[in-house]
Parts: sequence; C-alpha cells; structure tokens
Amino acid sequence: MTYTENKKTRTVRHIDFDHTLTADRKGTYSEYPEPCHQMIGTVEKYYRNGDIIIIWTARMWKDATRLVSWLINHQVPFHGVYMQKRL
Repeated sequence: MTYTENKKTRTVRHIDFDHTLTADRKGTYSEYPEPCHQMIGTVEKYYRNGDIIIIWTARMWKDATRLVSWLINHQVPFHGVYMQKRL
C-alpha cells in the first residue's frame, strides 16, 4: 500500500505486534513481552526510509495505553496503532 502527499509516495507498512515485534512464543500473549530486537531494527529502517508505520494487534482497546508505552519504551517508531483486528 502506498500514500502520496506533495508528490512524494510513501510505503505504508502494517506491522503485527505479538510474535513480530515481540519475542514471545507463538500461542502465548504476555502483558510485558520481550522485544524482538531484529524486527525493531527493521521497523527503524523502514521509518528512516520515510515509510508510514502502523502497528496492528488483536489486543483489545483497553490495552492501548500499555501497548503504546511498550512501543515507546522499546523505541519502536510508529505513526499509529490498529487494535482489535478481526482474525
């Protein structure tokens, strides 16, 4: 997906939170998961390239503050979050 503004086209990256940005095992969901540093580095590269970063999660909106705090604490650059995705 791309987005064009002022004649500049940017790629929109949709990044899953659990098991992508986090290092917890598939099938488990921790309140305070360990970060996956390799994937966070990839997201940082996308961000520096000018891409738009949207973090997706199936977690409920009541967990939004905790999720955003986790992203900030682990220095994950992002433009927005999408919570409670349909599976």
